Amino acid sequence: MLLSTSINFGTTEALDHVWSLTNKSADVLHLVKADSDHIFSNITSTADLVDHVSSKVSEHDLAQSRVNSMLLFLDAIVERDNCIKGVKRALETEDYKAAANYVQTFLRIDEKYKDYGSKQREQLMESKKKLEGIVRKQLSMVVDQRDHPTILRIIRLYTPLGLEEEGLQVYVGYLRKVIGMRSRLEFEHLVELMDQNVAGGGQTQANFVGCLINLFKDIVLAIEENNEILRSFCSEDGIKNMEYRKLPVLSSDINAQKKNLLDVGGSSEGPDPEEVELYSEEILSLMHLGEDYTEFMISKIKGLTSVDAELVSRATKASL
Repeated sequence: MLLSTSINFGTTEALDHVWSLTNKSADVLHLVKADSDHIFSNITSTADLVDHVSSKVSEHDLAQSRVNSMLLFLDAIVERDNCIKGVKRALETEDYKAAANYVQTFLRIDEKYKDYGSKQREQLMESKKKLEGIVRKQLSMVVDQRDHPTILRIIRLYTPLGLEEEGLQVYVGYLRKVIGMRSRLEFEHLVELMDQNVAGGGQTQANFVGCLINLFKDIVLAIEENNEILRSFCSEDGIKNMEYRKLPVLSSDINAQKKNLLDVGGSSEGPDPEEVELYSEEILSLMHLGEDYTEFMISKIKGLTSVDAELVSRATKASL
Protein backbone atom coordinates (compact mmCIF):
# COMPACT_ATOMS: atom_id res chain seq x y z
CA MET A 1 0.00 0.00 0.00
CA LEU A 2 1.48 3.32 -1.10
CA LEU A 3 1.66 6.34 1.23
CA SER A 4 -0.85 9.07 0.53
CA THR A 5 1.83 11.73 0.88
CA SER A 6 5.11 11.96 -0.97
CA ILE A 7 8.43 13.49 0.00
CA ASN A 8 10.15 15.87 -2.26
CA PHE A 9 13.82 15.15 -1.81
CA GLY A 10 16.05 18.14 -1.86
CA THR A 11 13.65 20.24 0.13
CA THR A 12 13.91 21.33 3.74
CA GLU A 13 10.87 19.24 4.69
CA ALA A 14 12.55 16.07 3.39
CA LEU A 15 15.76 16.78 5.30
CA ASP A 16 13.84 17.36 8.54
CA HIS A 17 11.93 14.12 8.04
CA VAL A 18 15.18 12.13 7.57
CA TRP A 19 16.74 13.69 10.65
CA SER A 20 13.71 12.77 12.74
CA LEU A 21 14.00 9.14 11.65
CA THR A 22 17.74 9.10 12.35
CA ASN A 23 17.29 10.55 15.83
CA LYS A 24 14.76 7.82 16.69
CA SER A 25 17.23 5.10 15.56
CA ALA A 26 20.00 6.71 17.60
CA ASP A 27 17.81 6.68 20.69
CA VAL A 28 17.08 2.99 20.19
CA LEU A 29 20.79 2.22 19.70
CA HIS A 30 21.63 4.11 22.90
CA LEU A 31 19.10 1.98 24.79
CA VAL A 32 20.53 -1.22 23.31
CA LYS A 33 24.08 -0.17 24.19
CA ALA A 34 23.06 0.61 27.75
CA ASP A 35 21.42 -2.79 28.12
CA SER A 36 24.50 -4.48 26.62
CA ASP A 37 26.81 -2.69 29.00
CA HIS A 38 24.63 -3.77 31.91
CA ILE A 39 24.60 -7.40 30.76
CA PHE A 40 28.36 -7.35 30.23
CA SER A 41 28.85 -5.91 33.71
CA ASN A 42 26.70 -8.69 35.17
CA ILE A 43 28.63 -11.36 33.23
CA THR A 44 31.96 -9.94 34.39
CA SER A 45 30.77 -9.88 37.99
CA THR A 46 29.53 -13.46 37.69
CA ALA A 47 32.86 -14.61 36.18
CA ASP A 48 34.78 -12.91 38.98
CA LEU A 49 32.50 -14.57 41.51
CA VAL A 50 33.03 -17.97 39.88
CA ASP A 51 36.81 -17.49 39.93
CA HIS A 52 36.63 -16.52 43.57
CA VAL A 53 34.50 -19.54 44.45
CA SER A 54 36.82 -21.83 42.44
CA SER A 55 39.87 -20.54 44.28
CA LYS A 56 38.10 -21.07 47.59
CA VAL A 57 37.18 -24.61 46.59
CA SER A 58 40.80 -25.29 45.64
CA GLU A 59 41.98 -23.87 48.95
CA HIS A 60 39.40 -26.00 50.74
CA ASP A 61 40.50 -29.15 48.86
CA LEU A 62 44.13 -28.42 49.66
CA ALA A 63 43.30 -27.81 53.31
CA GLN A 64 41.20 -31.01 53.38
CA SER A 65 44.07 -32.97 51.82
CA ARG A 66 46.47 -31.60 54.41
CA VAL A 67 44.05 -32.46 57.19
CA ASN A 68 43.64 -36.01 55.84
CA SER A 69 47.41 -36.39 55.53
CA MET A 70 47.86 -35.21 59.08
CA LEU A 71 45.16 -37.59 60.34
CA LEU A 72 46.86 -40.49 58.52
CA PHE A 73 50.19 -39.46 60.01
CA LEU A 74 48.70 -39.33 63.52
CA ASP A 75 47.09 -42.73 62.95
CA ALA A 76 50.46 -44.05 61.81
CA ILE A 77 52.12 -42.76 64.98
CA VAL A 78 49.47 -44.42 67.13
CA GLU A 79 49.66 -47.65 65.11
CA ARG A 80 53.46 -47.73 65.32
CA ASP A 81 53.23 -47.31 69.08
CA ASN A 82 50.64 -50.13 69.23
CA CYS A 83 52.99 -52.34 67.22
CA ILE A 84 55.87 -51.70 69.62
CA LYS A 85 53.72 -52.55 72.62
CA GLY A 86 52.12 -55.49 70.80
CA VAL A 87 55.39 -57.15 69.80
CA LYS A 88 56.77 -56.84 73.33
CA ARG A 89 53.58 -58.29 74.78
CA ALA A 90 53.59 -61.11 72.22
CA LEU A 91 57.21 -61.97 73.02
CA GLU A 92 56.36 -62.18 76.70
CA THR A 93 53.50 -64.61 75.98
CA GLU A 94 55.58 -66.47 73.34
CA ASP A 95 53.00 -65.70 70.65
CA TYR A 96 55.61 -65.42 67.93
CA LYS A 97 53.13 -65.32 65.04
CA ALA A 98 51.44 -62.24 66.49
CA ALA A 99 54.84 -60.70 67.19
CA ALA A 100 55.90 -61.22 63.57
CA ASN A 101 52.65 -59.65 62.33
CA TYR A 102 53.25 -56.60 64.53
CA VAL A 103 56.74 -56.29 63.08
CA GLN A 104 55.40 -56.54 59.53
CA THR A 105 52.78 -53.85 60.19
CA PHE A 106 55.39 -51.53 61.70
CA LEU A 107 57.78 -52.01 58.78
CA ARG A 108 55.01 -51.27 56.30
CA ILE A 109 54.14 -48.02 58.10
CA ASP A 110 57.79 -47.14 58.61
CA GLU A 111 58.41 -47.45 54.87
CA LYS A 112 55.92 -44.62 54.30
CA TYR A 113 57.03 -42.42 57.19
CA LYS A 114 60.69 -43.35 57.38
CA ASP A 115 61.75 -39.78 58.20
CA TYR A 116 59.86 -39.77 61.49
CA GLY A 117 59.95 -41.74 64.73
CA SER A 118 63.58 -42.81 64.97
CA LYS A 119 63.15 -43.73 68.65
CA GLN A 120 60.15 -45.92 67.85
CA ARG A 121 62.13 -47.56 65.08
CA GLU A 122 65.01 -48.36 67.42
CA GLN A 123 62.65 -49.94 69.94
CA LEU A 124 60.95 -52.05 67.29
CA MET A 125 64.23 -53.16 65.72
CA GLU A 126 65.45 -54.29 69.13
CA SER A 127 62.35 -56.47 69.54
CA LYS A 128 62.65 -57.66 65.94
CA LYS A 129 66.24 -58.77 66.51
CA LYS A 130 65.19 -60.67 69.61
CA LEU A 131 62.33 -62.35 67.72
CA GLU A 132 64.63 -63.31 64.84
CA GLY A 133 67.03 -65.00 67.28
CA ILE A 134 64.18 -66.99 68.85
CA VAL A 135 62.78 -68.02 65.46
CA ARG A 136 66.18 -69.15 64.14
CA LYS A 137 66.90 -71.15 67.28
CA GLN A 138 63.51 -72.88 67.28
CA LEU A 139 63.71 -73.66 63.58
CA SER A 140 67.15 -75.20 63.98
CA MET A 141 65.82 -77.45 66.74
CA VAL A 142 62.75 -78.69 64.85
CA VAL A 143 64.73 -79.20 61.63
CA ASP A 144 67.02 -81.59 63.49
CA GLN A 145 63.93 -83.33 64.85
CA ARG A 146 62.26 -83.46 61.39
CA ASP A 147 59.07 -82.01 62.90
CA HIS A 148 57.48 -80.96 59.61
CA PRO A 149 54.27 -79.25 60.91
CA THR A 150 56.27 -77.19 63.38
CA ILE A 151 58.83 -76.35 60.70
CA LEU A 152 56.06 -75.02 58.46
CA ARG A 153 54.61 -72.97 61.30
CA ILE A 154 57.97 -71.39 62.14
CA ILE A 155 59.22 -70.92 58.58
CA ARG A 156 56.13 -68.85 57.77
CA LEU A 157 57.35 -66.26 60.27
CA TYR A 158 60.31 -65.41 58.04
CA THR A 159 58.14 -63.53 55.54
CA PRO A 160 56.59 -60.96 57.92
CA LEU A 161 60.05 -60.45 59.41
CA GLY A 162 61.41 -59.55 55.96
CA LEU A 163 63.72 -62.58 55.87
CA GLU A 164 62.34 -64.20 52.71
CA GLU A 165 65.73 -64.99 51.18
CA GLU A 166 67.07 -66.53 54.38
CA GLY A 167 63.85 -68.47 54.87
CA LEU A 168 64.03 -69.83 51.34
CA GLN A 169 67.61 -71.00 51.82
CA VAL A 170 66.83 -72.64 55.16
CA TYR A 171 63.69 -74.37 53.90
CA VAL A 172 65.32 -75.62 50.70
CA GLY A 173 68.19 -76.93 52.81
CA TYR A 174 65.68 -78.74 55.01
CA LEU A 175 63.98 -80.30 51.96
CA ARG A 176 67.35 -81.44 50.68
CA LYS A 177 68.05 -83.12 54.01
CA VAL A 178 64.68 -84.87 53.90
CA ILE A 179 65.24 -86.07 50.34
CA GLY A 180 68.78 -87.12 51.23
CA MET A 181 67.54 -89.07 54.25
CA ARG A 182 64.94 -90.91 52.14
CA SER A 183 67.53 -91.63 49.48
CA ARG A 184 69.90 -92.97 52.10
CA LEU A 185 67.18 -95.30 53.40
CA GLU A 186 66.48 -96.44 49.85
CA PHE A 187 70.17 -97.08 49.27
CA GLU A 188 70.59 -98.95 52.52
CA HIS A 189 67.60 -101.11 51.63
CA LEU A 190 69.13 -101.70 48.22
CA VAL A 191 72.43 -102.75 49.78
CA GLU A 192 70.55 -105.06 52.13
CA LEU A 193 68.82 -106.70 49.17
CA MET A 194 72.19 -107.11 47.44
CA ASP A 195 73.62 -108.80 50.53
CA GLN A 196 70.60 -111.07 50.72
CA ASN A 197 71.05 -111.84 47.03
CA VAL A 198 74.64 -112.91 47.61
CA ALA A 199 73.75 -114.93 50.69
CA GLY A 200 70.66 -116.49 49.12
CA GLY A 201 72.22 -117.46 45.86
CA GLY A 202 70.54 -114.86 43.66
CA GLN A 203 66.98 -115.36 44.84
CA THR A 204 66.49 -111.72 45.89
CA GLN A 205 66.73 -109.10 43.15
CA ALA A 206 67.93 -105.55 43.88
CA ASN A 207 65.91 -102.93 41.96
CA PHE A 208 68.39 -100.18 41.06
CA VAL A 209 65.98 -98.49 38.66
CA GLY A 210 63.26 -98.43 41.30
CA CYS A 211 65.68 -96.81 43.73
CA LEU A 212 66.43 -93.98 41.29
CA ILE A 213 62.74 -93.61 40.41
CA ASN A 214 61.90 -93.19 44.10
CA LEU A 215 64.59 -90.50 44.35
CA PHE A 216 63.06 -88.53 41.48
CA LYS A 217 59.59 -89.04 42.94
CA ASP A 218 60.76 -87.62 46.27
CA ILE A 219 62.15 -84.55 44.51
CA VAL A 220 58.94 -83.99 42.53
CA LEU A 221 56.73 -84.48 45.59
CA ALA A 222 58.89 -82.12 47.63
CA ILE A 223 58.38 -79.41 45.01
CA GLU A 224 54.65 -80.03 44.56
CA GLU A 225 53.77 -80.36 48.24
CA ASN A 226 55.76 -77.25 49.21
CA ASN A 227 54.82 -75.11 46.23
CA GLU A 228 52.80 -72.65 48.31
CA ILE A 229 55.48 -72.00 50.92
CA LEU A 230 58.17 -71.66 48.24
CA ARG A 231 56.03 -69.12 46.40
CA SER A 232 55.60 -67.09 49.56
CA PHE A 233 59.37 -66.73 49.82
CA CYS A 234 60.09 -66.05 46.16
CA SER A 235 57.24 -63.55 45.57
CA GLU A 236 55.74 -62.92 42.16
CA ASP A 237 59.05 -61.69 40.75
CA GLY A 238 60.87 -64.99 41.00
CA ILE A 239 58.50 -67.95 41.27
CA LYS A 240 58.29 -69.21 37.72
CA ASN A 241 61.23 -69.65 35.43
CA MET A 242 58.84 -70.80 32.71
CA GLU A 243 56.93 -67.54 32.84
CA TYR A 244 60.18 -65.60 32.77
CA ARG A 245 61.40 -67.59 29.80
CA LYS A 246 57.95 -67.22 28.12
CA LEU A 247 57.79 -70.95 27.39
CA PRO A 248 53.96 -71.20 27.59
CA VAL A 249 53.60 -68.25 25.21
CA LEU A 250 56.08 -69.78 22.76
CA SER A 251 54.30 -73.13 22.90
CA SER A 252 50.96 -71.42 22.26
CA ASP A 253 52.41 -69.56 19.27
CA ILE A 254 53.74 -72.80 17.78
CA ASN A 255 50.39 -74.56 18.17
CA ALA A 256 48.56 -71.60 16.66
CA GLN A 257 50.96 -71.58 13.73
CA LYS A 258 50.25 -75.26 13.05
CA LYS A 259 46.54 -74.49 12.87
CA ASN A 260 47.09 -71.47 10.63
CA LEU A 261 48.94 -73.61 8.11
CA LEU A 262 45.60 -75.28 7.35
CA ASP A 263 43.90 -71.94 6.71
CA VAL A 264 44.17 -70.45 3.25
CA GLY A 265 45.64 -66.98 3.26
CA GLY A 266 46.65 -67.06 6.92
CA SER A 267 48.82 -64.07 7.79
CA SER A 268 50.11 -65.13 11.20
CA GLU A 269 53.86 -64.64 11.52
CA GLY A 270 54.24 -67.43 14.06
CA PRO A 271 56.85 -67.72 16.84
CA ASP A 272 60.27 -66.15 16.69
CA PRO A 273 62.63 -68.71 15.05
CA GLU A 274 65.54 -67.47 17.18
CA GLU A 275 63.67 -68.29 20.39
CA VAL A 276 62.73 -71.74 19.09
CA GLU A 277 66.36 -72.35 18.14
CA LEU A 278 67.56 -71.28 21.60
CA TYR A 279 65.25 -73.66 23.45
CA SER A 280 65.94 -76.47 20.98
CA GLU A 281 69.66 -76.15 21.66
CA GLU A 282 69.02 -76.30 25.41
CA ILE A 283 66.86 -79.42 25.04
CA LEU A 284 69.48 -81.10 22.86
CA SER A 285 72.17 -80.21 25.40
CA LEU A 286 70.13 -81.83 28.17
CA MET A 287 69.57 -84.91 26.01
CA HIS A 288 73.33 -85.21 25.36
CA LEU A 289 74.02 -84.95 29.07
CA GLY A 290 71.49 -87.69 29.70
CA GLU A 291 73.10 -89.89 27.06
CA ASP A 292 76.57 -89.28 28.50
CA TYR A 293 75.33 -90.24 31.95
CA THR A 294 73.69 -93.41 30.60
CA GLU A 295 76.84 -94.41 28.72
CA PHE A 296 78.93 -93.81 31.81
CA MET A 297 76.65 -95.98 33.94
CA ILE A 298 76.59 -98.77 31.31
CA SER A 299 80.40 -98.72 31.10
CA LYS A 300 80.59 -99.01 34.87
CA ILE A 301 78.16 -101.92 34.84
CA LYS A 302 80.17 -103.67 32.11
CA GLY A 303 83.31 -103.19 34.16
CA LEU A 304 81.92 -105.06 37.15
CA THR A 305 83.41 -108.55 37.63
CA SER A 306 80.29 -110.12 39.14
CA VAL A 307 77.09 -108.80 37.60
CA ASP A 308 73.90 -110.25 36.21
CA ALA A 309 74.35 -110.86 32.47
CA GLU A 310 70.92 -109.41 31.74
CA LEU A 311 71.62 -106.17 33.63
CA VAL A 312 73.65 -104.67 30.79
CA SER A 313 70.99 -105.46 28.22
CA ARG A 314 68.23 -104.05 30.43
CA ALA A 315 70.21 -100.86 31.02
CA THR A 316 70.89 -100.54 27.30
CA LYS A 317 67.20 -100.95 26.45
CA ALA A 318 66.22 -98.40 29.08
CA SER A 319 68.51 -95.83 27.47
CA LEU A 320 66.98 -96.23 24.00
